[in-house]
Amino acid sequence: MPKINKEFFNKKKIIVEKLNKRSVHFYSGKIATGKQVEDLLSGLKGSSITRCVYLNGCVQHEVQPSIDEDGKIQKAVWIDENQLIADKMGLSLNRSEHAKLGFKATDSITGLKGITIAYAEHSGGLEEYEIQPFVDKDGQPQQTVWMELSRLEFKEEYSSDDDSSPPDVSLSSGSGGGHRNHP
Repeated sequence: MPKINKEFFNKKKIIVEKLNKRSVHFYSGKIATGKQVEDLLSGLKGSSITRCVYLNGCVQHEVQPSIDEDGKIQKAVWIDENQLIADKMGLSLNRSEHAKLGFKATDSITGLKGITIAYAEHSGGLEEYEIQPFVDKDGQPQQTVWMELSRLEFKEEYSSDDDSSPPDVSLSSGSGGGHRNHP
């Protein structure tokens, strides 16, 4: 008769209990930056220091754990929002509810033009967009760039009838749905 891994089942039971709590905690909306969160899968606890929304619908938080037992700062990690829990005080309507994803944007300083593919809000209030520039004159894709909201001018959503060349997101060296390339 095979031996049952009790530790595995105990961990699974804890995750199910946390998921049951999550439905109550998330009734009103999203997790706000600056709030304490816990990863349902790893158990990691920390503060959400950045919330990023992508054009494809993915939402991730950069979670900064507290210092370790040796007093050293731990590395922040990116975790999908749907696997995080927060207490009721950690919930709010985020500015990202009004993010302009899929819009044409122009940098007012450099003149760079492209499509907004991701939006990040930081716990200190800074808002940024990831811009996928249009292909260059040779039809080659360009690397994505993060820019502060205050630098950007927005146009209507991009459409295939537009006269400018569309960005080639499939060949982009940008985040493409994973915020890990963000500075």
